[in-house]
Amino acid sequence: MKLLTATIFVILFTGSTCFQFEQPIKSDIKRIEKQFESEQFKPKSMVFLADDFFPNAGTYDLEQPLVYVRTDKQFHVQPEVKYYFTPDDTVRLITHSWDTKGVSKNINYNQDFSKSREQDIDQWNSKFNQLQSEITSELGTPTEGTGELKSKSKSGYGVWKERNLKWKANGCTTELKMIWTEQDTQLSEGIRLVPTFRIRSKTYWN
Repeated sequence: MKLLTATIFVILFTGSTCFQFEQPIKSDIKRIEKQFESEQFKPKSMVFLADDFFPNAGTYDLEQPLVYVRTDKQFHVQPEVKYYFTPDDTVRLITHSWDTKGVSKNINYNQDFSKSREQDIDQWNSKFNQLQSEITSELGTPTEGTGELKSKSKSGYGVWKERNLKWKANGCTTELKMIWTEQDTQLSEGIRLVPTFRIRSKTYWN
């Protein structure tokens, strides 16, 4: 008799999106994304991770991520899901991004962003609150951050607002961050700082 084993997934639905808290392997990804009728997207350039984005980036020999675009009927920006894995096919990091400048988006950098509907911060705050609630229902109270909207600034990057939360539970770490800018600035000739509207979650395993 053959012993059948299967990875049990804890899938958290947020409309037409989900988070994955049980660590999958590469062969599980198609099955996970199939249920959302996602479309796979192949980036035109290589994707690299820094240690300040993924704490274990320097530890693992990560392959190029598998990228999928899902449909979120509850929001006007469609999420991208990226799976980062090692040569042994173990997924080490999963990101979900609602990002107007995501790799699957065709961005016209010459457009006038001043009247863009993405600038409605109430929509972005509402989406962040929804995701925070859904994650908390599975992982409990955040272990770091308050989720409060804070103003930040940095030379060369302008001014922005952000919200941050982190959970550590069930052997994984999940981060949720929102970046919202309204400036559209010409820093110098040929260099333009266009607005960023993004909510991103990261889940990685200890």
